[in-house]
Amino acid sequence: MLLTYENEAVESGELGLSFSEVLRYLNFSGIPGELFNTADTYVPADAALAVFEAFGTLVAENINFLRGVFVNLSQKESIVCKLTLENLKTPLSPDERTALSRVGVSAEIISEDGVAYICFTVSKGGGEI
Repeated sequence: MLLTYENEAVESGELGLSFSEVLRYLNFSGIPGELFNTADTYVPADAALAVFEAFGTLVAENINFLRGVFVNLSQKESIVCKLTLENLKTPLSPDERTALSRVGVSAEIISEDGVAYICFTVSKGGGEI
């Protein structure tokens, strides 16, 4: 995610790599985590950073409760980052949702049976690397 400070856009693979680093730590800590990445495009750097920061906040605030974390990056007309968090206790704050919205990221949250499904949608592009 350091590339976001130097470029207008980052490859979706870089975002996936950032997620995989956190998931690897979670696996070592006994919390199952897995990344599914089928996206192969560029993402606006500020949006990628906002999504990753929101993910980091969710993990940090819920680390003692989480039973599993799954990330799915895919693309169609836009980049979709779906998070599945088992036993999420503290959701995104209104300030975090506002920060995401400011950089063009929409966030949809559904919770049922102790599992939170969070879908971030980001427009493709954002300039050249």
